[in-house]
Amino acid sequence: MNSVQIIEFDELDSTNLYLEKHINQFQDFTVVRSNYQSAGRGRHLHRWTSKKGEDLLLSILFKKERQPYIYTITAAYALLKLLAAYSIEASIKFPNDIYVNNQKIAGILTKAIYQDHYLGTIVGIGLNVKNKNYIAMESILQTDIDLHRLMMQFIDIYRQYLQYDFRKIIEEVNAHSYLKGKWMYFKNYGRVCFIGLDCKGQVGMKCDEGIVYLPLNEITIGKL
Repeated sequence: MNSVQIIEFDELDSTNLYLEKHINQFQDFTVVRSNYQSAGRGRHLHRWTSKKGEDLLLSILFKKERQPYIYTITAAYALLKLLAAYSIEASIKFPNDIYVNNQKIAGILTKAIYQDHYLGTIVGIGLNVKNKNYIAMESILQTDIDLHRLMMQFIDIYRQYLQYDFRKIIEEVNAHSYLKGKWMYFKNYGRVCFIGLDCKGQVGMKCDEGIVYLPLNEITIGKL
């Protein structure tokens, strides 16, 4: 894997959008971090809002073509390990949220970019660190956290797990699934119970029809 190029801003519209606009100018594993995003985004056009310097807001560009869910799930697992390094126990709410004490503390937004051919995949990360309005690392730990140092810790962990056997990542992710074993009503399937994620990026769930598998990007779960 190439060396990491890191670019930091005080303010951007969106770290994901910045990398997308300049995708041809950057190498594999380019990281862009900003203290503030004026147009930060989540899935389904949701906004990610926070005050300047409150959250860890970064995006990573990959030039190696892999299924986007591999980058997403590995990023989710890296966030679990990062939080565990601070003695914070977390779980993954498929497809892209990290939960602590039944509250969202982080989110991931992944996008593969094509223009006649594959250009790259961008993985955006938002982690509540100093946020006063939502659960955040500092409010849990009651101590100050340096955002740049936290970013470097995350990058090291993410790089490490991107080289792991993905099957092992899946095993660990399923062991830390927020939805596993929980019954709820989901779309047109009625009452379902989520089983876990497989290596093809499909989420299995029990329902009246038996066991159904859906692609990870088709799973959207609101508040339970």
